Amino acid sequence: FIRCLILLCWPVFALAGGLPVTDLALLVDADGNETIASVSAPLASERFRPLDRPLNAGYTRAVHWLRFTVQPPTPGEWWLEMQPPFVDDLRLYEPMPSAPGAAPTLRERRYGDHLPFAAREVPYRAFVSRLQLPDTQPRTYYLRLQTTSTSMAFLHLWQPPEFHQAVALEYTLQGVFYGLMATVLLLNLLYWAWLRDAFYGYFALHVLIIGLLFAGANVGA
Repeated sequence: FIRCLILLCWPVFALAGGLPVTDLALLVDADGNETIASVSAPLASERFRPLDRPLNAGYTRAVHWLRFTVQPPTPGEWWLEMQPPFVDDLRLYEPMPSAPGAAPTLRERRYGDHLPFAAREVPYRAFVSRLQLPDTQPRTYYLRLQTTSTSMAFLHLWQPPEFHQAVALEYTLQGVFYGLMATVLLLNLLYWAWLRDAFYGYFALHVLIIGLLFAGANVGA
C-alpha cells in the first residue's frame, strides 16, 4: 500500500508549481527524412495534428516532431524540463531574434541520453534547457525526438527556484521509496535465511528487480 501511495503521489509533488506545456502539435516522420526547414515551413503547418495530452507513441523508430508555444507570465530565465530521461536523441529548435518582418531563425540545441552527463545544461536526471525570454510574447519551438526506447515527451516550464524546490521534493520521495524497498528486501532475506522458505527468497528477488527497474528508468545516463 505504501509503495503504491508513493508512486501515485510522486508525479503530483514533482510537478507542483511550474507551467505544463499544453499547446502541442505533432508531426510523425516515419522515414526520418524531415528537417527543421521542412517542418517549420508555412505549408507544413497543416501537417501537424493537435495533441490534447503529452506525447506517448510507444516503441517505434519513427521520428516525432513536436511544435509548441511558450508564453511565460513574466520575462526572464525559464527552464524547460523534458522528460523522460531515457530518450536517446532530443533536438530543440529555439527561435532567435530577427529583424522586424523577417522570418525567425531557429537554433538547434541537442539533448538525450547518448550525450555525456557533463554536457547537460543543468545536472539533473532528465533534460533541462535554459531559455532566456526577454518578454511575455508567445514563441514557437520545435522538438525533434528519436529513440530506441518508448517515444514519450513530457514538457514543463519552470522558473529556476521552483525547479530546485520540486527536484528537492522529488529526490526526498525517491529516498523514501527506495528506503522502503530496501527494508522489504532485507526483511525477506532475513526470513528466507531463518525459515528456509523459498517463497521469501523469490519475493526478495522480485523486490530487487522492481527497485532496479525504477532506478534504471529514473536515473540519468
